[in-house]
Amino acid sequence: KQDGTLFNEDDQELLTTFAGQAAIALENARLFQETDQALQLRVQELEDLQRFSEELSRTLNLTEVAAITVRGAMARTNAAAGLIALVNDDETQIQIVSTFGYIEEIFPEGVFDGEPWEIESGIIKRVLRTRQPDLAPDVAIDPDYLDGLPGSLSQITIPMMSGDRISAILVLETNKEPRFTLLDQVAVMRIAEQASIAIANAQLYEQVATANDTKSEFVGFAAHELKNPLTSVKGYASTLTSSMTDQLNIGQIKDFAVIIQNNANRMQSIIDDLRDIARLDAGKFPIEREPARLDKIVEDTLTPFQKQLEEKEQTIVNNVGEDLPLVMADNNKLIQVLTNFVSNAYKYSPPGATITINAEERPRYINSRNQNMGSVMEISVSDTGIGMSADDLSALFKEDYFRSSNTEARKQKGTGLGMIITKRIIEGHNGEVWVDSEIEKGTTFSFVIPLAPRDPMQTQAMQTTETEPASD
Repeated sequence: KQDGTLFNEDDQELLTTFAGQAAIALENARLFQETDQALQLRVQELEDLQRFSEELSRTLNLTEVAAITVRGAMARTNAAAGLIALVNDDETQIQIVSTFGYIEEIFPEGVFDGEPWEIESGIIKRVLRTRQPDLAPDVAIDPDYLDGLPGSLSQITIPMMSGDRISAILVLETNKEPRFTLLDQVAVMRIAEQASIAIANAQLYEQVATANDTKSEFVGFAAHELKNPLTSVKGYASTLTSSMTDQLNIGQIKDFAVIIQNNANRMQSIIDDLRDIARLDAGKFPIEREPARLDKIVEDTLTPFQKQLEEKEQTIVNNVGEDLPLVMADNNKLIQVLTNFVSNAYKYSPPGATITINAEERPRYINSRNQNMGSVMEISVSDTGIGMSADDLSALFKEDYFRSSNTEARKQKGTGLGMIITKRIIEGHNGEVWVDSEIEKGTTFSFVIPLAPRDPMQTQAMQTTETEPASD
């Protein structure tokens, strides 16, 4: 003390009070500083997300969107490597769209170039199963980690959702300290949330662009297909109405009439296909199911083919018996399905070939989506024709305007609409369709539809009309 006196208890109490207040002030200052720093970090993160969102909005190219996302996530976390891969519908395969920092040798052959990758193990498999973001802070002790980035220390794996399904997977790895933390995971989740929308939009744009290109190609093809028979009709009709008619005998006139009729039927078939696909696209294609005898449907299908089959010396083996249970079917639509399959077998099989139709009841049938369909009827149409390539099989039932790449197949007339119409009719029966084929050995088209319930009340419940008929 400056006055030379000793400190007493009052001084101690005063200093204690002052020290307490000073401590509170210092703590408040420290908290303010921390809050200010946290606020600055949050503002910086929001600004980064805003810039990221703006960058994503500038493109609808899927590869560019994926690359922007990976770069943004790597910059935010200081990751050494990252990738985005699309996930297929049943979430068993991925297809890499963009990678940074990885070397090609760590992936199975072809995967680095975009070929499908069957995921059977690893952290990605775990995320596909749990559908939750995953932080592996130390990959050395993670039993599911598969070698990726050389010297990797930790990994973040984020499922990118589109609705209720995983549309893509975002993976980040680092091989230097500091390792990834929960804060890094949260930041990447925010990036993935924005990127998921951009990826979905890019995929949709890509699908629309492809559909438009395919549709334009098909319109040109359909116009060509209509032009050929129309040219023939005009030519023969012109001959019959010209002065040359007097020079024709009755047999020639009948031959001309048959050619005109055949070409008119061909044009009618093309127009019917176009009309059906338009009604299907508009949701105005009625499917009216009721208990039906499959053997009768098969007989009605085969009757119009008898003459064609005899001329080509082809044999039909019909193994569909009368003792089969009833199916829930729209008779006319199911005849249309079987007519398409039998017509394909006839056209794409050589003279003397055998076409076989089989049907078998299958109780507790599990479909391709792992759903129990109950008791169904499996129907198949097999031929010994030219078969289909792996590329054709992968496109069949998926492309609306499918045409085979096989030169022999392209010699046959057709719009390519029959198979997609067939698929949608079968799906309208709550069934599914698939195909097995081998080049030069033949093809088997198979499909299943539900059996008719034995309880009349259940039958009435299943007799539903999917849509109203389209007006003519």
